Amino acid sequence: MEGERWVNCPVCGNRIMKARSADVDEKCEICGNTITIYATKWFVTTIVNDEENDNESFTDRMNRYKKALEMLTN
Repeated sequence: MEGERWVNCPVCGNRIMKARSADVDEKCEICGNTITIYATKWFVTTIVNDEENDNESFTDRMNRYKKALEMLTN
């Protein structure tokens, strides 16, 4: 299907799912990490969930991801 992308675990590289769009938390079967996946037809991002931030909302995870991404580009 056009627009579908494989989503891989950013820790071990395992293929987690194939999706055109997603807004889910998935557990990697290989390394056991819980990954937040946000995907649209043109964009896929994955965020490894920390145990210490387990109760964090999706918005808070995205804000933390944005800050980390900004630190990489500065």
